[in-house]
Amino acid sequence: MSQGLNRKFDYSDIVARDGNGKRYELVDGELLVIPAPGPIHQRVSRRLQRQLEDYFHERNLGEVFDAPLDVILTFTTSTFGGGKRGTWT
Repeated sequence: MSQGLNRKFDYSDIVARDGNGKRYELVDGELLVIPAPGPIHQRVSRRLQRQLEDYFHERNLGEVFDAPLDVILTFTTSTFGGGKRGTWT
């Protein structure tokens, strides 16, 4: 079965690509391959995560996760970091 060029992708298309090590984002049905973040991004991300972890821990508000982690905003707007997929609960 051929797929048209104007086809909107959804989260199941990302799941079907699981295990290939690439990072994907799905924005309004468009499937994008995203490069790995650079060192500056990683430094800023690490500093921000430390501050968020302290804030959430002190107030017992929940958990802070770093990437890669699937984030599903809608069925056609998601991110997948390329790591091993866990179970949603």
